[in-house]
Amino acid sequence: MRPHWRLAAWLGLSLVLASTAFGQPAKNDAPKPERPKLPVCDEKFEFGKEPEPRKEGEKPKPPPTAEEIEKQKQALARCVTDLDASRTAYADAQRSLAKSVTDKDANAVIEKAEKAAAAARTKYLEKMDACSSACAIRRVKQIKIASPEKTELWYESEGTCVFDEAKFGKTAFDKIVKFLSQTDNYAAYKAVPGGAADARTFNPNGLRNLLEFVPVDPEEGIQRPEWKTFDKKFPVFIAVLGPTFLGETISTNYFIENTLKSEKMPWHLEFKSVPKVAGFKAPKVYVHSSVPKKREETRPFTLNSVLGSWCVRKNSFTYYTAADFGAAGAISSFTTTLAKSVLLETLAHVYEIGIEAKP
Repeated sequence: MRPHWRLAAWLGLSLVLASTAFGQPAKNDAPKPERPKLPVCDEKFEFGKEPEPRKEGEKPKPPPTAEEIEKQKQALARCVTDLDASRTAYADAQRSLAKSVTDKDANAVIEKAEKAAAAARTKYLEKMDACSSACAIRRVKQIKIASPEKTELWYESEGTCVFDEAKFGKTAFDKIVKFLSQTDNYAAYKAVPGGAADARTFNPNGLRNLLEFVPVDPEEGIQRPEWKTFDKKFPVFIAVLGPTFLGETISTNYFIENTLKSEKMPWHLEFKSVPKVAGFKAPKVYVHSSVPKKREETRPFTLNSVLGSWCVRKNSFTYYTAADFGAAGAISSFTTTLAKSVLLETLAHVYEIGIEAKP
């Protein structure tokens, strides 16, 4: 039996922090926060990071001088060079891993190659975040909604990637829309039609941090992997890979319903969480290794509410998501890190599809 004390300790710590954070009543003159709202999807967008908020009593920074602007340009150029190098290094590491698996190397050799590819991916995402040359994210925002019944702690994140229109034209738009339009493209592992509840096959084009994306029959409460398009509404069971906490790998699980708002340009898909489907037995969620028959079961954590959207334009796309973590959201380092890592991984993956840079 897997130990439950770690999860209990985590939730207990969450509740302690939540009671501390929520114990003080809000000032009457403070503006009431609003729940996150889905952004408008049109051809207009703002590219770039939000500036860090000033601390209390801190004076605003003066505008940069011409010399400082020139130094910033040079720093960005160096950063972009490093970004390209890190993307190439990751592609090389991923190809080495694939060859090791194909050649049926010893498990220790495959595991070493897998760790090298993961480390290269992490470095690549860090450079992408630092440079903001192709993809830029807004600072993860916490929104607290307090009421006598419960307290909601939302974490909101958004990012935009821009393509070189002269180089990629409409091809990037077509590739990304094709990817996002098929339910069996999303997850790293595909459900097997007619197979066992947790039977999965590896999907090389799927999002690495998305462990499950399975359509569910709302009437019968069973998996429907054969439902591959969003021409009708149906619940989808989702599991997102989280961090390792107290020795266990966490996955955030929930149900969403997708609504295709526009098939034209800009292509627009929205999703919102829905209640668990009656009678549905969630499959065990695993992180699969490249080593044959090696996998690790995750510890599920259910999010209270989720909403998000995709907006794909002629030469850019924006991904937005917000999630209510409830009491666990009081551990801001945990939730902020999770929200940012999911955003970066998602942006990078879909950007790679648009420019055909996936190894």
